[in-house]
Amino acid sequence: MLKKNAIKIKLYRYAILHSKNCIVTIKNKSKPEEIKITRGNIALIEKNIEAVVEIEYMDDIESFDIITLPDELLSRVLCLFEASNCSESLSPIRYRTFSDKVFIITDNGINGILF
Repeated sequence: MLKKNAIKIKLYRYAILHSKNCIVTIKNKSKPEEIKITRGNIALIEKNIEAVVEIEYMDDIESFDIITLPDELLSRVLCLFEASNCSESLSPIRYRTFSDKVFIITDNGINGILF
């Protein structure tokens, strides 16, 4: 049976989320945009995002890990995301949508090593 929780968030730092045994949906508070992080995936979420986060728990075991990043570690983490098979570009662009602020690495074995 799936359990679902929803919380409002505002991130003051960059964060890495690993969805171990859950599905995380991040919904933009100001526009009808959402991003789904499925079970086993890792996402880098930019700071200064205001959103509603829905978590669908698969079972009662540990569902996710979240790590907040100090600014001085950010460039190292971006190198890891760029080196992965991440299809999104991490280069600066003038206008950025909500989906440009969340970068996802799909589960292909590296996630098990990192977490």
